[in-house]
Amino acid sequence: SLAKIASAMTALDQAPDLAQQVTVLPNEYTLRGGNLRLQAGETVSFKDLLFASIVGSANNAAYALPRLLGISDEEYAREMNRKAVALDLETLRFTDPAGFDPKNVGSAYDLARLAAEAFARYPLIAEAAATREYRIIAQGSEREHVIRNTNKHLSDLDPGTESKTGYLDEALFCLVLTKHVDGKRLVAVVLGHPSETGAIHDARALLDLAVTRLTGT
Repeated sequence: SLAKIASAMTALDQAPDLAQQVTVLPNEYTLRGGNLRLQAGETVSFKDLLFASIVGSANNAAYALPRLLGISDEEYAREMNRKAVALDLETLRFTDPAGFDPKNVGSAYDLARLAAEAFARYPLIAEAAATREYRIIAQGSEREHVIRNTNKHLSDLDPGTESKTGYLDEALFCLVLTKHVDGKRLVAVVLGHPSETGAIHDARALLDLAVTRLTGT
């Protein structure tokens, strides 16, 4: 699901209408993992789908983005790969908008660079990644949907900390985590950890080490 960072970047590169009202198609609910559950007749905004894909790691929201932009999944993945090439991230390979396919691969270093670019150049992605709880009021029913960040430990971290989690059976627990120090954003990436809590612990340890090297304390 770390691929959703590149997916969100690709979506925003198309300059979408963030207020556009959209729905999720029935076939987009067939994906296992997290999904945004809408009732028949409910619509949400493009921004809501973008936040659902980052905050709650909703797979169906990520797959809806290229459809709403009029881009096939295959071309969208190519655009994600073009973004990686443009940023000189040679190990990154994307095959779908949600990071659902185990063929999505990349090094921790390149994923850290991707996240740093996303959080620095796309304020909406940084905002979503730092959001602990996002509320959606669905048009058509006025029903409230509450999306909680998939990083269950985010509330224990400093306000403004950006985070994106990921998990596949093939990839195990993956995590992007940031820390802001003296106007700088430090980014840690942990891949392939057998434990969700362990991934958080290791990412925080990496950030603490980086702070020590940065500040000398």
